[in-house]
Amino acid sequence: MLALIALLRYAAATTTPGPTASVLPQKGTCRRWGHPEAGEWNKDSDCCAIDMQAACDTNYRYVKSDEVCGFSGRCREYRYSCVRCEPGEACDSNYDVAYEDGEDLRGSHCEGSHWTACYFILPLYIFFLGYTLWQVKRLSKDGKMAEARDLWETSSNATFAIVFVCLVMHFLALMWMNLDLILNLLYLCVLLLAVLPKIMAYYVERLVPPAPGGESNVRVKLGLFPAFLGLVYLIGAVILFIILLIVYFVTMSVTHVDVGVWLVLWFLLTQSWGVALAWLIDMRTAHRQSRAAEPVAPKPVAEQSRPTVRQLNKRFASWVETSSESAHAVLFSSLGLWLSPHFQVGLEMLIGLVMIIAIIGLLFVAFFKLALCAALLMVGFALLATAHLLSMGRRFAARMLLFAAILANGAVGIREGVVLLGRGRSGYIVADLIIDRLMSLAWATIVCLFPRWHSFRVTLAYVLGYFYHKCLIWGLFYAKRQSVHLQNIFYSWCFLSGGAVACIVLVELKYRGTLRHAHEMARADASSYDEIWKTFVADETKLRALSGLVDAYKAAMAGAEKRSKRQAAASVGALFEDAYVLQPLVVAKAEAIGGDAGAVVYGSTKTVARAFQKAWRSYGGDYRRLCDVVRVSIAFETIDELTACLERIVADDELELVPQGLEKCRFDPEYDPYAGQFVGYRDLQLGARFRSEATRKQGLDQHVVEIQLHLRVFEAIKRGHVTVGLPVNTTNLADWRMGSGHRTYVSCRNLRCS
Repeated sequence: MLALIALLRYAAATTTPGPTASVLPQKGTCRRWGHPEAGEWNKDSDCCAIDMQAACDTNYRYVKSDEVCGFSGRCREYRYSCVRCEPGEACDSNYDVAYEDGEDLRGSHCEGSHWTACYFILPLYIFFLGYTLWQVKRLSKDGKMAEARDLWETSSNATFAIVFVCLVMHFLALMWMNLDLILNLLYLCVLLLAVLPKIMAYYVERLVPPAPGGESNVRVKLGLFPAFLGLVYLIGAVILFIILLIVYFVTMSVTHVDVGVWLVLWFLLTQSWGVALAWLIDMRTAHRQSRAAEPVAPKPVAEQSRPTVRQLNKRFASWVETSSESAHAVLFSSLGLWLSPHFQVGLEMLIGLVMIIAIIGLLFVAFFKLALCAALLMVGFALLATAHLLSMGRRFAARMLLFAAILANGAVGIREGVVLLGRGRSGYIVADLIIDRLMSLAWATIVCLFPRWHSFRVTLAYVLGYFYHKCLIWGLFYAKRQSVHLQNIFYSWCFLSGGAVACIVLVELKYRGTLRHAHEMARADASSYDEIWKTFVADETKLRALSGLVDAYKAAMAGAEKRSKRQAAASVGALFEDAYVLQPLVVAKAEAIGGDAGAVVYGSTKTVARAFQKAWRSYGGDYRRLCDVVRVSIAFETIDELTACLERIVADDELELVPQGLEKCRFDPEYDPYAGQFVGYRDLQLGARFRSEATRKQGLDQHVVEIQLHLRVFEAIKRGHVTVGLPVNTTNLADWRMGSGHRTYVSCRNLRCS
């Protein structure tokens, strides 16, 4: 906060004209009314006061600047100076200190109040959080974990409302409250409204375990990580700066080096330190990433009450990738930012920063124009509303609101830049303002209107461009004027850009390391499948059987009804409600189709967590493309048995096959199992609608189900029961879902966020 205020004051000083060199102010001639002694003129060593309490000694002219140096009540104090008057010159000292009195603050228009609604809202906010935490602890002690989780999630809406009201009242208080008190309350608001909820959320996460089949909420951990990274980066940057100063003074004592060399050197040092820090953290945490790349442990299936349709719809709409394995990879997926908890955490941090800058801008109005402050304030509230809409699952509304706010802010900023240029302000400041707004508009257009177009990659490019253009413009500005204020601004932007580079490089290194581990895991399992497959293609009899199977599949698809492979359910909750009823009927039908040839039939409804993952990761949130919520598997000993089962399915009047491509027949010798992410596994998948009398009566005949046909030798390896070279024991497949082979694939899939 102090650094930000100093930065703004430096910028204000660089753009505010002071007294010329020919007319220098005289020290010890400034006078201030009523401070520290009331009712008299006091010497003002700082030459800082409001206009109605500032004056100069006799024969000195009062010169007021535009630099805000403090606050008195609701008025800003400005820096002023006293210049000796020339003989015969009109000499206005603002007040004649020998005969005139200044104006007291009490009773004037500058007198402010100490009261604000935040005094009542903040205790209410603390009481609400405390009461909610007590209720969550009580429910968790009673074993009602689901209710405790729902209560904490529901309380976020009320928390948002309280925070919103407090922010609104904080800005309204500018109309009557002392400005210095508002600035001091800002620290308390940041602590209570931003830091306290994070601490309590971390405690609730430890108190209430995650939902069955889900992962731990990573938002709190993501909020703590930037603080750790920033602290380490700050320590290293300070050490580098001290070294740079030593080299500077030693070098300047020997020879003169152009200032541009030092600017470039400091910029390169900060960027190099950012890259080095990212590499060091990646190396330090590599062992944790290796553990994450191991097969996931089997999770016991607990008896849990099924969520209602409304609960499922709500969870689906607000779904984000909270899997610790996929936290990095999801950023590089199609919807990227909008599915990542990183984005919501980033929005929360950005909201606080924007609000603080807006308040400081309103206080130091000499540097920030009112139009810019209003636009920035609008962006802050738009970010707040965007975060709330995302938590409610209204992603489209959030994108449109964010785009509209940035568009309006860009228009105001560009207009203000043109006005400043017409008034003769520095072209560097105008260029910085206009380029900043144009880059923001370009980013918002791509991320908000075209969210599937590499939104995270675009964001990385925007962040780098934002900091680098700041370094370039302020570096050129300093090289031209060479003032201490501009030097500090340039060094600050270099420091911030180095921290941004550290974050970007670290994320990229983690992502590539994740893909590397996933590839190693996939190849390890694929070698087992490849050895089995080689025995099939090397045997002429088995090869002919495979060809017959492929021909039967092609014939089945040719005769399938040409209908879209999409679900007809009105919502994802209705889809699962139908699936729970339909699953036992489909399993019974599969047992009848399997015949008495020793086929093993098993199947269960797809878990809610995995279905949500697949819908958002692969289908962009289109749940109607989830055609494997109801699935059943039939495993056979030979290819001929599998082909015969396929023919029975085609001939069955109650099963209506859905047309699909040849890639679903992975027994095709020409099929490439590594074209996708199937790690060498072979099976045959069919989509069908089950149209029996029972399903028609219950309205389930439009639900698309998946029928998987397996060979038991591949299925045994997949479930981890055997390794290559050992006998295949497949007498009991009831517990095959817990095998290590499939767990390896699941972990690999999560690491890739696929």
